[in-house]
Amino acid sequence: MVTITDTLHIKGYLDYDDGIPVVKEKEDSRSYYGKSIPQMIEDFARYSGFVEDYETGLGGTKSYIPNVNMSLYVGNRECSLDEMVVELVNTLIGNVSVNVSLEGYSEWTITGYYLEDFSIGGHNLDQELKSYKGKYIHLVLKV
Repeated sequence: MVTITDTLHIKGYLDYDDGIPVVKEKEDSRSYYGKSIPQMIEDFARYSGFVEDYETGLGGTKSYIPNVNMSLYVGNRECSLDEMVVELVNTLIGNVSVNVSLEGYSEWTITGYYLEDFSIGGHNLDQELKSYKGKYIHLVLKV
């Protein structure tokens, strides 16, 4: 039995392989053993049936996932998504915690993740991720 879910959770150490953002299970693994983030998102969307195509003019089309929420949590070490969320909440309310060393958080709730461009609502995700190379990330995509 196949279960289709509306959430993709990508986690691991962020690296780049020939300019493509990848996640690795181990911090010291070679980047070419990583999994391509854009490809994982595309595979998830196509398998789950969330991809729609639209006409770009002159017979061209682009593929996108409508109604997307994407969250990115970045830390200095491997930890669970729950630990990062707690760290973020503590930071927002003024409590200081050094358990996770949360370095960043971003959320995009803009309609339309574009498969060909690796972008959401005009935000180039490749540029957003580059500053976090070597960090542990949780990237959560909800459709």
